[in-house]
Amino acid sequence: MRNAEPRVGVDRGSVPVLVPQAGSLGAVGVIRSLGQAGYPVHACAESAEALGLHSRWVRSARVHPPTTSAEFIPWVRDTVHALGIRAIVPSESFLLGLRPALDELQDLFPFFDPGRFELAFSKAQLASALAGDPHLPPGLLVDGEVPALERLARLGSPLWLKADAVLARDGAPSRVLRVDGPAEAHAELVRWLPHYRRLLVQGHAPGTGVGVFFLMVNGHPRARFGHRRIHEVPHTGGVSSFRESVRLPDLEAHALSVLRRIGWNGVAMLEYRRDPSSGDFRLLELNARFWGSLHLALAAGVDFPRLLLDAWLGGREPEPGWRAGVRCRQTVPGELMHVWSVLKDRAVPRGEKLRSVARFAGLTLDPRIHSDLWWPGDRALAVREAARWGREAGTTVARRIRPRLKRSLFAGARAAGLFRLSRLLTRDALRIVCWHGTSLADEHHLFPGLFLSPDDLERRLLALHRHPVLPLQEAVRRLRAGTLPPASVALTIDDGFFGTLRHAWPALQRHGFPATLYATTYHVQSGTPVFRLLVRWAFHQSREPVLDLSRLGVGMVGSVRMTPGPQRSEAMWRLIRHAEETMPEPARQALADRVAGALGVDLRPVREGRWLSLASADELRAAAREGLDVQLHTHRHRFPVSRELALRELRDNRAVLEPVAGRALRHFCYPSGYFRPAHLPWLEEAQVESASTCDPGMNRRGDSPLTLRRFLDSAEISQVEFEAELAGFSELLRRGWVLLQRVRGQTVRPEVPVPPGSEVAAPVERSHPRARDAMA
Repeated sequence: MRNAEPRVGVDRGSVPVLVPQAGSLGAVGVIRSLGQAGYPVHACAESAEALGLHSRWVRSARVHPPTTSAEFIPWVRDTVHALGIRAIVPSESFLLGLRPALDELQDLFPFFDPGRFELAFSKAQLASALAGDPHLPPGLLVDGEVPALERLARLGSPLWLKADAVLARDGAPSRVLRVDGPAEAHAELVRWLPHYRRLLVQGHAPGTGVGVFFLMVNGHPRARFGHRRIHEVPHTGGVSSFRESVRLPDLEAHALSVLRRIGWNGVAMLEYRRDPSSGDFRLLELNARFWGSLHLALAAGVDFPRLLLDAWLGGREPEPGWRAGVRCRQTVPGELMHVWSVLKDRAVPRGEKLRSVARFAGLTLDPRIHSDLWWPGDRALAVREAARWGREAGTTVARRIRPRLKRSLFAGARAAGLFRLSRLLTRDALRIVCWHGTSLADEHHLFPGLFLSPDDLERRLLALHRHPVLPLQEAVRRLRAGTLPPASVALTIDDGFFGTLRHAWPALQRHGFPATLYATTYHVQSGTPVFRLLVRWAFHQSREPVLDLSRLGVGMVGSVRMTPGPQRSEAMWRLIRHAEETMPEPARQALADRVAGALGVDLRPVREGRWLSLASADELRAAAREGLDVQLHTHRHRFPVSRELALRELRDNRAVLEPVAGRALRHFCYPSGYFRPAHLPWLEEAQVESASTCDPGMNRRGDSPLTLRRFLDSAEISQVEFEAELAGFSELLRRGWVLLQRVRGQTVRPEVPVPPGSEVAAPVERSHPRARDAMA
């Protein structure tokens, strides 16, 4: 980067600058440019892990509230005052968050024009402003109603749907979606249109990605630059990971005419697609912010951030020259992800895949290639990002490989005869299997830790024929007496889903296996689906871009972007907890319907098919007559640490189930596996003879019958893992792990998180994933 002095002097050291979105590559380039030029740089982001916050050029690093929160604008005011900020580098999300206060803060943004705010960040508004330009792709603006299929078909195929956050009605994010044809486009537009004032549909523009960049001041270019994309992520099209500076005189002329036509001041990136066969080009969008490939311009000699601030402060200097043929890449993770996208694409020939790997190695060793992060004077960021990406990649790979390695280990152990040996070593222990729901549709895909498919259940039952399967009551009695048959098993099913009686119980009868059903009874009486599962189903199935919480009628405000991630998950659980703690069941069910309606999800199949519902009292009674052992699981699926409330849960549960079973019930299962030592005397007082936990392991003579261990089976467990549990091989591995933990002085039994409603003396805590799958 060249730090040329402007002809009109600028006292850079007296102008503190705030750089937002410091986690983006563009912001990192801005920080380096301005810091090296002598501007006091302060950086901010929503996360303390944002890469730019750790640059050597940052005077202070700040973490701000989400830009959509009520605390954001006061935070900006306080930060500007505390640091004496005189300039804020333009950033889309930052400006959107400040929209209500832009009149107050607009003078801090270089060359910011409120009248062109929407034009700056809206593809639809740009297309409208440039109507008639022959270098736009064929397109349609969607304002009031969705175009007919015939109009969409005239744009060709595929189609690109584009929505802008700056035109959103309810906080919806910017979106770009490729669809195959007019029918799919029409369906998506119907879904999107309520959330945006205007949408843009464009036909496909073939060719390679090229970009033209300008700094405009009063209609005159102070700097310009051009590049072409060499690699993208994925390789079929996306963000650039490797680019080259090129001169594009025809595109520069067009871009300059566009910027003058709309009266643009400040920096702008104009993204094009150029057809190499015809030389024709199409303008895709204008970005009024610093771009991810900024480091290429810096390496080629165009210091856009410094030039922007200098010009805004009155500096004057000649338009800088720059070098064509300069190349710059984002090695980690960009280029690695590009190569990976090539390797996993089955349509790419094997030879091309090998050449892609060889090119990556060659470019990495080429000293002429610049790097976005391995930047002179600030190379620690490259090390930091490589380490972060390595950790994340390692975690991802481990998460994907661990189940395969585990299955391979177990398969090898089985082939080597270790399962038979383990069964012999653990022959005196009682195995208790725990199931929950059996899928009626695809529940095991959405709730893999809670449901099992009928096919998987059938495979489990076939494996159980190698073991004596006893009724739970007999198994507990014989365990205490020391008369268990070798490697005995008891089968338990929690909660009492309708699918259990539709699929699991008939399958158990066909195989001649006894089973115990621990039934929770609140939803048995109400006849309604489980509220929290309904809401989770709606969130998972939705294709809506945003959920406006203020329209749900529960006193909550704000909008939630439906992009999968922590924000969506936290909002979903906040909604669930609010309803479960403040609403009666009819109001909760009505809320679930409103949520589903707002998310464009039809719950009728879920309700009519009873996919997330419990069995009725009559259905339980019929199953009990056929031999199903119905036992206790609390009424509201919670077991408070309060004698009065805990005993009330048992009384209410018994009041429903004992008439169903036609006998006194003496066996119990802790909801979500949660128990405390105080619970044990209360269970004895209630004449409970055994109680099952969710602690993994086997049960031996002398163990307390009120803390029985079980193996939780689900769609997340492979068949060989199930067989390893039955054989005792997993139990021996657990014993070794426990011994290792004791040697290290670590806790042997981790504390079970508290399910909602259990700790009545303290505020409700967030439960762990297993507890969240349980009923309220």
